[in-house]
Amino acid sequence: MHIEKDVDLYSYSTMRTHSRCDVMYFPENTDELISLLKQLGGECYFLGAGSNVVFASMVRKPGLHNKTVEKKQLLPCYIGL
Repeated sequence: MHIEKDVDLYSYSTMRTHSRCDVMYFPENTDELISLLKQLGGECYFLGAGSNVVFASMVRKPGLHNKTVEKKQLLPCYIGL
C-alpha cells in the first residue's frame, strides 16, 4: 500500500481546487482496502474518479483512493439520494 502525507488534492478532483489532506492511502488490492477500512473504522473519505467533489481547504479525515486497486477486484456500490 502506498501512503502519502500532506497531499494537495488538486489532481484528485475535477474541480481542480487546491486543498490539503493530512494523509492519503492508496490500497493495491481488496485485502488492503478491507483491512484499512476496518482499521480506520469507516472514518475516511473514499475517492474514486473525483468528479463533482469540492474539498474544504484542509481535510483532516484520511483519504482513500481506489485508483491502484484492480477494477475486477472491486464490487460496485450504489448510493441513492
